[in-house]
Amino acid sequence: MRQTRETNYAFDLFETEANAAVKHAAYAEPVRRRQPQPQPKERIRRVEKKKSAQQIRQENRRAAVLMIGILTVAAIVMTFWCIHINEFAKQYELSRKIADVQAEIDAAKSEQIRLNSTLNKLTGVAQVEAYATKELGMVLPEGYQIKYIDLSGGDQVLFTAGTDAAGTAGR
Repeated sequence: MRQTRETNYAFDLFETEANAAVKHAAYAEPVRRRQPQPQPKERIRRVEKKKSAQQIRQENRRAAVLMIGILTVAAIVMTFWCIHINEFAKQYELSRKIADVQAEIDAAKSEQIRLNSTLNKLTGVAQVEAYATKELGMVLPEGYQIKYIDLSGGDQVLFTAGTDAAGTAGR
């Protein structure tokens, strides 16, 4: 038979500090790091010198001049802004008036086209002929009633005895 020996090894002897820290870190509670506490700030006290009445008046005067300057600049800016708004309103009003006048011009052009069309319809040759025959009782001329004049020759004036160029009898 075989003989067995029981030996107890002390494995703790083989552990280094780093190995032990890793082994125990898994089972140990997490290490809480301490947050640095903010240091209270030291208050710096200003040592104010007592001001004389003249210095206080000068500071008050500077403050008043500064305030007047600021108010003046603000008033100028507001004035320019109001002028700009007023000009914009005028431009809008003029644009609206121009659009209204343009609409009136377009309407007048349409009316002119309509009236010209009506005029052309009423003054056509066929309409004038129909009006003359129906309303005025005129008749169309017959071929034998039409006489043609030859104007290819020069213009001539014939005077008869006893008349002048005005056609009155001379004395």
